[in-house]
Amino acid sequence: TTHADRAAQYALVTAAEPPLAQNAEPLIRRTADGFRLDPGPLAIHVCRDAFALPGRVTLPGDDQAALNPGHAQIVLADGTVLRAGAPERLRIETNGPLRGVIRVEGHYVDDKHQPRMAYRLRLTVYRGRADVRVQWTIGNDHTADMLTEVSSASLRIPIPQAGGITAALAHGGETEISENAALELLQDY
Repeated sequence: TTHADRAAQYALVTAAEPPLAQNAEPLIRRTADGFRLDPGPLAIHVCRDAFALPGRVTLPGDDQAALNPGHAQIVLADGTVLRAGAPERLRIETNGPLRGVIRVEGHYVDDKHQPRMAYRLRLTVYRGRADVRVQWTIGNDHTADMLTEVSSASLRIPIPQAGGITAALAHGGETEISENAALELLQDY
């Protein structure tokens, strides 16, 4: 019980860290050519020399899953196609035992490899989970023109084939996807 007319002193006591957080390795490691995100059920290798989304993916029991690399593309109003170029900056934002976040920044380039628009990608992984949170930001830092008209911007991510894959739309029932289908996730604006 506290009283308004008397001083009181309080101490905050916290519980011990969960065993997983005390003993687990960080989820992101530097490699010779980039970073490896390793939450457990899969591992993602992000290379600094070339853009591929999500990079090389390794699944349990596989040396390396065979994936066509994903890509990001912008089509301008005049028909010019810009593709995401090699990363210019790779940075670890969070590297804990339960969550890891890596930030990849670079530019969309034209067919002459001239930078035209910026991109920022954040990949977030959680220990023990196979899902990856992808945050993609496009920035117009090409200031030669007052306005750059964009017809479309798309992000394609290949999906590894592990058998027993099902998909569902927002209000539909689940449907099994045959293993001979070439799967990819497309976000098109």
